[in-house]
Amino acid sequence: SVDMILSDPPFNQGINYDKSFDDMKSDEVYEQELRDRIREMSRVLKTGRVCIIFIGDRSLIHVLRAADGTDLVLAHYLKWVKDNSQSSLPVFTLFWKVEIACLFVKGGKANLSKYHKNVLATDSLHYNSTFAGSDEPGGGFHPCQRPYKLYERLILAFTDDGEIVLDPYLGSGTLLLAARSCGRVGLGFELIPKHEAFIERRINAKITDDNLKLTDW
Repeated sequence: SVDMILSDPPFNQGINYDKSFDDMKSDEVYEQELRDRIREMSRVLKTGRVCIIFIGDRSLIHVLRAADGTDLVLAHYLKWVKDNSQSSLPVFTLFWKVEIACLFVKGGKANLSKYHKNVLATDSLHYNSTFAGSDEPGGGFHPCQRPYKLYERLILAFTDDGEIVLDPYLGSGTLLLAARSCGRVGLGFELIPKHEAFIERRINAKITDDNLKLTDW
């Protein structure tokens, strides 16, 4: 079991992750894939703990439908405000400086002893986007890389030292690095080979910077 889930699944809006990955599936196929994964996320998450899923406006309804029938209960919407955001979606978008994240609680009643309000007392989070040329480590390699500090803050807000945080859609591996820096254990999965290789390079670079051995990670 895990103490928190923090993830960013594909939006199904035609983003070019890799030639081997289709990000423009039919709504039915996309929603079924989400349903299969969110069911497992609900299963492994401890009761009373938080699952945060970043998602695009057009895909929000599919996440909510996929969570329906599981033990994940929607509690809040978080807003990631990206002041430096640049529209990169291939679909028509009027507004791209705010991204929604669904905050679910397993069982509906949050374990408030694990919520650190001094870290997060608002539903609006201001962090610049990560893109090529930004100062984010590895910025620009992955089309949807999340800011390191954004993940750090969310992890610190909803977990205690030594607890386990899961990301079923690792992408660029930001969760693993953020969890480590917060003194938590990061777990995750990634299907696209080139992204997996990038994650390994990021982790190895961090290990070198911290003068660690791979077995210490």
